[in-house]
Amino acid sequence: MILERCAAVRISIISPSTGNTMSGLIEMRDTNEYVNNKAERLTHECTRSSSSTFTRRKSIGVPCMALAIAAVSCGTSSAHAQSSVTLYGLIDVAVYHQTGVAGGSETMMSEGALQGSRFGLKGAEELGGGWKAIFTLENGFAVYNGKLGQQGQLFGRQAFVGLSYKGSATTQSLTFGRQYTAPFLISSLFDALQWANPLSLSWPSLLMGCRFDNTIQYSFSGYGINTMLQYSVGGTPGSVTVGSTLAGSAMYSTGPFTLGGTFEKSRDANDKTMNYAGIHAGLSLGNAKLYAQYLLSLRDPDFTPGASGTTTPLANASLLSNAGNPNTRRDGVIVLGASYLFVPALQGSVGFFRDHVSGAIDGGRGDVTTVYSVLDYLLSKRTDVYVEAAFTRLSGAEINDKFVPSGTFNGGRSSTQVALGLRTRF
Repeated sequence: MILERCAAVRISIISPSTGNTMSGLIEMRDTNEYVNNKAERLTHECTRSSSSTFTRRKSIGVPCMALAIAAVSCGTSSAHAQSSVTLYGLIDVAVYHQTGVAGGSETMMSEGALQGSRFGLKGAEELGGGWKAIFTLENGFAVYNGKLGQQGQLFGRQAFVGLSYKGSATTQSLTFGRQYTAPFLISSLFDALQWANPLSLSWPSLLMGCRFDNTIQYSFSGYGINTMLQYSVGGTPGSVTVGSTLAGSAMYSTGPFTLGGTFEKSRDANDKTMNYAGIHAGLSLGNAKLYAQYLLSLRDPDFTPGASGTTTPLANASLLSNAGNPNTRRDGVIVLGASYLFVPALQGSVGFFRDHVSGAIDGGRGDVTTVYSVLDYLLSKRTDVYVEAAFTRLSGAEINDKFVPSGTFNGGRSSTQVALGLRTRF
């Protein structure tokens, strides 16, 4: 434990027989002797406070032990600012069998069907008056082969720093870095699987993208309202709009009902635009939850996000392209879902996506339709196993359209996917 740069360390001494806790705040001095002396005094006080208990146990020699010594606070002022860093993560892996691929079908191990594997660090420092400095660094990886996810970015899932304020009835924050888009965050709350990991279960999210680099985000929550406003800096010399994204969301909850709305406007390197809007609704009925959304995306002819793994405008955003298409492409997606908690350890979810497309690359129209079901069983509070099945069908111009959000199926009209997965959290 490194203490030299701490202004204060709080030490807690716990009695193993009574559970009594004595604690004291140690102001750092020139040597560690002071720390040791004060810890010893706390131990003596703890022993006196439970002397009768320890007298009875004297024959087996159980002392009052220091079971937890934690450096809870490090600061440079007399306010002794509290700070914390949390390591967290999850690992999700699945074995799939799917059709609609070259050769007809394949069986493979890949990333989990529910969530992407990750580990991260979250930190907060109390600044006083309800203010905190906060940060998150989150890495994504594929457990089946150990490779980095998100274009190989070290913290490709999230990487931001900012300030937050918590008042008596509201919470606000201002953050800077690589962050989830506001439409993605809100729309995920109205999907039965919160935009699961594989494309077959989450392709509608490509209409608004997932995460943007260089993002400034303001968020507010209170009185049943949650709002976010984001601006992703374009970084294009001579222009403050080229390569930028403006996005926002609002959500209101009352009783069992939740309603939301989202918007987004992105400009590529040539000032071509993508405009997105969504409306969202949710209803909780005991153990059942119902969801409905309508998502609309309009992409200019030749709208072209930057290539993944680069720093070009709109790169690394998982945003659908319209490059080479002379038409304005329109995607209108209906998203329906439901989940039901059968018992505390068993939950089932079903979902339906339907995208009606106009302005496909050949000027035609088409549809993309997906239905899915998932059964998830908890082995413990942190670990679960699940089975998943999904069916997607293409029609009209979408059968061979390279911009179809679900991906094409090797010239076929449909694909079936089943998976068995294991997920654990830490």
